[in-house]
Amino acid sequence: MSEASHQATVMVVDDTPANLTMLEEILRGAGYRVVTAAGGRQALEQAPRLAPDLILLDLLMPEMDGIELCRLLKAAPALRAVPVMFISGLDDVASKLCAFEEGAVDYVSRPFAAEELLARVRTQLALRAARRALERQQHDLEAAVGQRTEQLLNAQRIARIGAWAIDLERDRIEWIGDTHRMFGLPDRSPVSFTESIRRVHPQDRPRVEQAWRDALAGESPEYAVTYRVVADGKVSWIDERAELQRDATGRPLRALGTVQDVSERKAYEAALRQQQERLEVALEAANAGAWEWDITDDRIRASERWARMLGYAAGEVGELTKGRWEALAHPDDQHAVRRALQQYLAGAAPAFEVEHRLRNGRGEWTWVRSVGRTVKRDAQGQASTIAGIDVDISQQKEQEAQLAYVASHDELTGLPNRMAFAHRLAEAMQQSHRTGQPLAVAYMDLDGLAEFNERHGQPCGDRLIAELASRLVACCGAGEVARVGGDEFTCILQARAPGEDLEDQLEQLMRDIASPVVIDGEVFSATASIGAAVLPPQGGIDAEQLLRQADQAMYQSKLSGKNRYTFFDAERDEITREYRAQVEDIRRGLDANEFELHYQPKVNMRFGTVLGFEALVRWRHPGRGLLRPAEFIPLLEEHPLAIALGERGIALALEQLAAWNDSGLETSVSINVTSLQLHDPDFLGRLQRRLEAHPSVRRNQLEIEVVETGAMRDIAHVSALMERLRDLGVGAALDDFGTGFSSLTFLKRLAAGTIKIDQSFVCDLLDDQEHAVIVDSICRLAESFSRKVIAEGVETEVHGRLLLELGCELGQGYAIARPMPAAEVPEWMRGWTPPASWRESTMLPRERVPELFAELGHRAWRNALRSYLEGRRKSLPELDPRACRLGEWLSNARVVSMLGHREEFRRARELHEQCHAGAERAATCARVGRMEDSQAALDKTIDTSNQVLDLLKALRKRP
Repeated sequence: MSEASHQATVMVVDDTPANLTMLEEILRGAGYRVVTAAGGRQALEQAPRLAPDLILLDLLMPEMDGIELCRLLKAAPALRAVPVMFISGLDDVASKLCAFEEGAVDYVSRPFAAEELLARVRTQLALRAARRALERQQHDLEAAVGQRTEQLLNAQRIARIGAWAIDLERDRIEWIGDTHRMFGLPDRSPVSFTESIRRVHPQDRPRVEQAWRDALAGESPEYAVTYRVVADGKVSWIDERAELQRDATGRPLRALGTVQDVSERKAYEAALRQQQERLEVALEAANAGAWEWDITDDRIRASERWARMLGYAAGEVGELTKGRWEALAHPDDQHAVRRALQQYLAGAAPAFEVEHRLRNGRGEWTWVRSVGRTVKRDAQGQASTIAGIDVDISQQKEQEAQLAYVASHDELTGLPNRMAFAHRLAEAMQQSHRTGQPLAVAYMDLDGLAEFNERHGQPCGDRLIAELASRLVACCGAGEVARVGGDEFTCILQARAPGEDLEDQLEQLMRDIASPVVIDGEVFSATASIGAAVLPPQGGIDAEQLLRQADQAMYQSKLSGKNRYTFFDAERDEITREYRAQVEDIRRGLDANEFELHYQPKVNMRFGTVLGFEALVRWRHPGRGLLRPAEFIPLLEEHPLAIALGERGIALALEQLAAWNDSGLETSVSINVTSLQLHDPDFLGRLQRRLEAHPSVRRNQLEIEVVETGAMRDIAHVSALMERLRDLGVGAALDDFGTGFSSLTFLKRLAAGTIKIDQSFVCDLLDDQEHAVIVDSICRLAESFSRKVIAEGVETEVHGRLLLELGCELGQGYAIARPMPAAEVPEWMRGWTPPASWRESTMLPRERVPELFAELGHRAWRNALRSYLEGRRKSLPELDPRACRLGEWLSNARVVSMLGHREEFRRARELHEQCHAGAERAATCARVGRMEDSQAALDKTIDTSNQVLDLLKALRKRP
């Protein structure tokens, strides 16, 4: 039996019970499921619920005949496909035609044979099953096509791809999938080419229309164009391609095209271009150029930017051979470049980095810093190509030279200062020991210079000093004379001719100084008190000691009546009772534990972070009270007690750190060490033993501060010592930076992680623009050498703000806190916050630093005006508004071009001129004795000056 017969349900509808019974028996006997209905209404009620596979109808029934019932069954959607067979005693053609017209599939006339009926039933059921299978197959096929279509549309949506077809004869674009959305159309309704082109960005529309015309005319093998589309107020990039179908004559009929949203790719390309442009701008801003070094062939390919940086025309420098590079490189630097390369290739350096000079297009030398890394290796893994950049550091080198000069020379005379002279004297002393030629130092103090300045004015006194300096140089030789104070000079004296002794030279110095000086037609004369110290043949002293001996001898000349010279008496100096008494008192204080440490915070001024504390020694003297270091430390210079006092300080600092750690307060402490401590052979051993005695103190909680001038004594030794400290984990800082002669050398050779700007530069920031230049140079220098920099002497809130604008965030000084006993530290740490002006301050861009210098120049100008009007200064400051420091900046053509359009700048210029006009009124009133009017004019000028300063600050904070 077939599967259909097992599953088929047959409904029999007949009003004759005998007929129903007979048909039910025949059909059940054949294995069908049979349901019966005695009339049309019953059949209509049961059929939808039973869903028969075949319905057998009697043609003639009383309440509803078979024809009407068939019509109603076919009208029901759920039964429309069910086949209907008529079984009737009527055998006429009309009845059969009527039945077939209503949708019957077969007509069986009574009487009939059971086999015939069953054969017809099987046939109709088989046809019914075949139709159902075909329907299922069609449904499955439609579902698969729908699924594949949905997958394709999803893939197109994800890939942002679409398609369209154009009937060129009808000018209709049909959208495939969601392509219409790319063009901002509401639905898939076909549109004309004219309508679609309206969606193209106006700037791209001519190009798209031309590409389409070329494709239609056959001038282009395909239509391909990338353009922007404006849809729903948004702009997106579309990549569109199409193929045209033509008839036999070549006339275009249809076009099938694809579109892809390439906005992300375009955005990436734009970002890449912007990145490349930013890189070029960065290289331009840094005045740098790129290069690539083929180590195998020893050739260097330089970029055009590199060539321009050195002043060469485009194409003038391309690929450099070894010989060509050596022609450009300074002969003195070529070995350093090769050595740096070898160290990098050997793995001894993380990058190829070296500073050297290259010949520029003007035939001069340009300093560059080369930095590079490996970008290609050979089959053995060895570096074969290095790529990098050269940065023009000529300005930095000039600043370093300027800083070295400023730190080592007197501004008025151009002579070396004391530190530079001490260095030169040390060289001369070594030469004297080698040659046996006698050597002495003369220390001169001009007699009565202060009174001279009061009588004739500071400018006149400065010209007198300059003239005397020239005479000393003519007498002793260039480089052998220094100005070591306002009215003090030193000279190196050596016999220049056979038979000439030191006294002859001293006499000549006296005569040269006493010779009349003509200034503005007026004749002046001067005298000096001179002290001389002779270098002992056996040595045993250094340059500083010899200078101090000459200084002491000069003091004796002063005490003896001035205008004379005196030789230093070493024996008398050694047995000075007062000095010995003071030293013994210090020894007693050490034994009695009278020395203690006070702690001054070091902070980040912008964020308020407490970095640690500097331990400063204090002497709680039983008779004199609490003494500051200046009252006893100078007595111990070169004295062994300095070592004992220094060791006591380190011990106290470690004990305090341990106590703070135990209480939960974790911080760090830095402490100064003297030159004697640095050169003590057991210094490191004692330090390590003390650290081991305090296991709760981490090594990095202690920092050793080395005074720069102390390290000058033996830089090789101090450099090795700092390396050992770093190995121990102990920090090292270079204190009083900028006061030594060899600051740049020290930065390069000493492993000091921190630089402390000497407070003398910081304290005078508000009164001396040059000090601000020095501070700025030190900050840049520290940045170049990757050192932290801390400013000492932050005395006021204004000092802190100026330092922050110069890029120095770390500081210590009275504006933060005075040195305090250890017991006060926790409470101070809980309560301290930086001033609001510090928190709001930011580092100035490099191009705005001159603006700050101009402001500082104005501050110094108004302070000088106040001092003059109050009688503390002899000469007026500059009254010409274009000749003062700020006026020069405000009148600078480049500055006016850059800032002249800003209201703050224009207003600052107006108020600045009012300041100078007010200063002139105040000075005029003071000269005629109208002091109240002078004071009123000064007050108004200061008020106007404050407005100028506020405008300058606001200008510096511009976006």
